[in-house]
Amino acid sequence: MKKKVASIVSLLILCMLVGTVGCSNKHSNTETVNKVVNNKEQTNNRKKIIYTDLTNSDIVFDYDLVHSTILRFFIYSTYELDEDKIKMVLDYPYEYTFSCGAEYEDEPMPMSFPLYLAYNNIEYDEKLEYKNEFDEYMEFCNNSSKIYTYRASVDFNTLDPDTGEFYEDLDGVNINKVVFEYEGDKYNYDIGGIRFTKTNKKIAMGEYYSDIKYGCDFLGYDYNKNGEIVLGREYFATTNKDMEIKSVGLANYPDYKILEARISVENDEQSFEFDLAKGESPVIPANSKIGFSLRIKAGFDGKDVSYNFSPLVEFYHSKDKKDVTRWECTCLTYDFDGYDIYAHRYDGIDIFKVLEAKRKGMEEISDEEQDN
Repeated sequence: MKKKVASIVSLLILCMLVGTVGCSNKHSNTETVNKVVNNKEQTNNRKKIIYTDLTNSDIVFDYDLVHSTILRFFIYSTYELDEDKIKMVLDYPYEYTFSCGAEYEDEPMPMSFPLYLAYNNIEYDEKLEYKNEFDEYMEFCNNSSKIYTYRASVDFNTLDPDTGEFYEDLDGVNINKVVFEYEGDKYNYDIGGIRFTKTNKKIAMGEYYSDIKYGCDFLGYDYNKNGEIVLGREYFATTNKDMEIKSVGLANYPDYKILEARISVENDEQSFEFDLAKGESPVIPANSKIGFSLRIKAGFDGKDVSYNFSPLVEFYHSKDKKDVTRWECTCLTYDFDGYDIYAHRYDGIDIFKVLEAKRKGMEEISDEEQDN
């Protein structure tokens, strides 16, 4: 029975993680609410607020190079919203399109078990089973108020409709604030920066790949190593011919250091990996599926709950870097959901300990799966 309870706890933690994906709030109500939330009345004391993970941003759109200037992020609320009534106001000089939709069709996910323990000043230990606490947690999940999650995006128009060319004065535009408006209330946030630049690069694109996939399909954010990020795709493209990748760079973040650049290669004959950061550059055969993983030292201190950036990765096929393939992605680096962000910003919870507890829970699930 004890093992079964532990398994249920671990599985529930997994559900919390799979279902989810700093700034200062300038709304007039800024008081801290009670930290103990193990009953419905106290949980419902959350302030009425709309907030976002679009904070601590360092997003750079090289708009003459990228395929898209669409920004995707999440909006959270302590009460259910009519997404058609949410407005987003940005200091952008031209037209932009904002869209928003509920993340969950039914009831929102409850807060994670480790966060529940943190609110009650109990440190999570994967060796303990917390039967009484878990029973209380289940009752809490059934009766407490929820935090609602909404997927949102902004599509920035960069082309002059009269000429079909880029707006001449778009280069240098920087957005550092956002306002959410809902039924007369306004919520103002500093978001770091969303910058628009024009590089005027004239680099020939090599015809090395087919079926190029954009956007990363895995992303890691290590708070314990001074803000290192790992991003990449398990499948990036298929090679059209025998070729080499000589090096890799970040076109729009020249000051970021690439610590590791692993390329994976798989075809009918063989599979292998190599690290460009170590100077490795073997010949990649035609008709190979390739993927990549970059470990980057980025421009933040690793102490905030989110960091948002938009890498334009360049794979160089010649030493002079004139033969290049580009890959782009806008990344919101987070391991937290709406409950975690609220707890961090407004309730003074040490959310990084909660993250460690979640990761321990995931490791426990993995160990149990191997045992079975």
